[in-house]
Amino acid sequence: MRTYETPDNVEELLSRAVRAAKNTSFYSSVIPDCVEIASVSDLSRIPVTPLTEYRMQRLADVLAEPDRVQWIAGALGGQLSDAVANAEGPVESSIRFDIFMDALKDCLSGEKKRRCAIVSSTDRRFFAAETATILIHFGMPAHVFLDVDRKRTYEFLNITRPDIVVVLIDGLDESELPPGVELCVTFRRSQRLRKLPQLDMYLVDGIGFLGQSTDCERYLLNNDEYLFQTSENGRLIVTALRNQVRPLIRIETLDRVKSLSRNILEFAEISAVA
Repeated sequence: MRTYETPDNVEELLSRAVRAAKNTSFYSSVIPDCVEIASVSDLSRIPVTPLTEYRMQRLADVLAEPDRVQWIAGALGGQLSDAVANAEGPVESSIRFDIFMDALKDCLSGEKKRRCAIVSSTDRRFFAAETATILIHFGMPAHVFLDVDRKRTYEFLNITRPDIVVVLIDGLDESELPPGVELCVTFRRSQRLRKLPQLDMYLVDGIGFLGQSTDCERYLLNNDEYLFQTSENGRLIVTALRNQVRPLIRIETLDRVKSLSRNILEFAEISAVA
């Protein structure tokens, strides 16, 4: 299971990540040639990149190892006008899958075979499909329901009677869910549930699953995969430790930090933009 602790070889991982980043067109103009990572503090010599700026880049300009790309998320090969495509190699995909499933398993007891339903708005249908892929990969049957008629959505849920409901819609009514639901999974504090156990995944589009919470207040950070810092204006800065295909170095998110300890994060504000 995941340790949620910063790796002992974090300096080595950061050094590899920065070297990979220097091989990209984008970071070669951002990271000074003289910067070498011998300690975590050396990372501060690299300028912060706002998430909005990073998302404006062409995919070709942020890839360090194009030949290792195995998966590009989203519609149309991820080619969106307002966001750089999320491209991964096998290592990066495995990390994403494991983080999500480990967080899920931490909330469930026993070895019971569980069924999952994913309820999604039409604009999040591709993310719903990706989530279903993760669940099915680990042997958990998953249905995806598009919420085009809320009444029918609840009817489908009562027919399938899932153990886990992944919520990708606004305004879920807990009282309409079938008996036997053990857990609801939400993202970016989209909704606070009052009756059912909840797992809220802290996700930043294009970066990954950064942490998770069962109370929507204190988020357990995935320190084993990411390094977290805070910018001068209080926003969370993220560096991916193991992403060699599409390096992510000192990306400043839109989310404001209230407190950041060793592995627990509390937010002052989670942006409405993921």
